[in-house]
Amino acid sequence: MRLITTVCSIAVLLLFCSGCWDRRELNDLAFVSAMGIDAEENAGRYRVTFQVVNADEVAGSSTAGGGAAGGKSTPVVVLDSEGSTLFEAIRRASRKIPRRLYFAHMRLVVIGENQARRGIRDLFDFLDRSNEIRLNSKMIVARDADASTVISQLTQIERIPAAALVGNLKFSSKLWGETLDYSVIQIINFLENPHREPVLAGVRVLGDPKSGTIQRNNFETRSSSRLVLDGIALFKDSRLHEWADGDAARGIVAILGEIRGGVVGLECGNRKKAAVVTILRSSTRVSGRFRGEKPVVRIAVEQEGNISESHCDFSLDRPEAIRQLEQQWSETTESFIRDAVRTAQRLPADVFGFSDVFRRANPQKWRSVRDEWNRWFPQIEAEVEVQSSIRRTGTRTKSYWLSS
Repeated sequence: MRLITTVCSIAVLLLFCSGCWDRRELNDLAFVSAMGIDAEENAGRYRVTFQVVNADEVAGSSTAGGGAAGGKSTPVVVLDSEGSTLFEAIRRASRKIPRRLYFAHMRLVVIGENQARRGIRDLFDFLDRSNEIRLNSKMIVARDADASTVISQLTQIERIPAAALVGNLKFSSKLWGETLDYSVIQIINFLENPHREPVLAGVRVLGDPKSGTIQRNNFETRSSSRLVLDGIALFKDSRLHEWADGDAARGIVAILGEIRGGVVGLECGNRKKAAVVTILRSSTRVSGRFRGEKPVVRIAVEQEGNISESHCDFSLDRPEAIRQLEQQWSETTESFIRDAVRTAQRLPADVFGFSDVFRRANPQKWRSVRDEWNRWFPQIEAEVEVQSSIRRTGTRTKSYWLSS
């Protein structure tokens, strides 16, 4: 009896023992921090670039950027591979690296402009199907460049270039308001709607791209090459068709309800951008209806901000002065939004998800127009209403220009 009890106890304990049949030794893994996808000249083939963390260099150095801590090698290494599919390219890369590429810590996917113009829909099967790739990895389009060029750039401040670009997306969307911080899963959700087109932030290489791959470039206070977020990529039929910049980009971000911050310059008398408003909060509500056979969309924006700088020739302690600036801020935002709508209708490409708005507003009418949505979208009339509130003017009410 005691023997049976002992055997049963051991059997039960064995159930709690972890197995190691599927173990992955760290020394066998190459941690991919970013992946770039470019179109090869041969139709249907991809060139995939991998930014791999040089673990020994990163672990053995301080947090200074781009190898500036005095390491003898770069904090990342870059290799590429070709294939008819993404997975084939990944497996083919095993010929060039003595470790297995591991994607569980990948933070960024860069799409080259040529590949974006060829189409991005086919890329997402592998990205979504893989059990290693994180769907919250950020996604961006290389503007006027290959993804491999962007992936190969070393950066200052952040030792891992992928972390630098992810940080750029995060803080630029909060502080400037002309870019979109979108992830792989968000683009997948857009593509699942047959009537909606995706949008993505763009990144450009300023300066000499070749020098950006050399470690000694980061021992200088001014790098001769730099990665800069630039514009928003507009897609039609899952292909890049146009770039939106400036006012149109701000309008797109506003309609999508992705304004997390930013600054707006306002006029004071004859002085352009003499007052600067910092956006604290912004919310957007979009509704739609059919006025007879005319589709009408209503875009309502509520925004709050503070005066961060003023060179106005009037004191900001007067309520009428604040109301004047609030009205001008509302008109400026409305102009951005209308510019964005015109840009999208010119393609035409429903990058705002207006199709969902009309489907929810009038399902019966929507069923009669959904098959010809590309014809209906340019006919949409946009009604824009913006309410702006300036909460604080800082520690001064008069500008130095007025004081003098």
